[in-house]
Amino acid sequence: FLKPKQNPHFKYRRVEQLKVIQVNVKLFPNPVKEIIFFEGANVTQEEYQIFSVSCKLVKQGIVVGNDIPIEMLDKGVYFISIPEKGISQKFIKN
Repeated sequence: FLKPKQNPHFKYRRVEQLKVIQVNVKLFPNPVKEIIFFEGANVTQEEYQIFSVSCKLVKQGIVVGNDIPIEMLDKGVYFISIPEKGISQKFIKN
């Protein structure tokens, strides 16, 4: 086997542990008209982001309760992300 070249400007570090978050959460109703509700995970006070299908950020904020008002969005397909909870889901706005 070949030994890798030593680079004096690069230090190797050991990876301790990766934490994988898996949350079973239900987003409803889907399709939605005015308010998205979450069931199965407490998302209160978590930061959220909503993206269009073209990956444009269209709304962001902090969840108050377990719901997010979305009546101001145009009809279409969107993706919602709550990074701290590992949530990323698609929804349809009617």
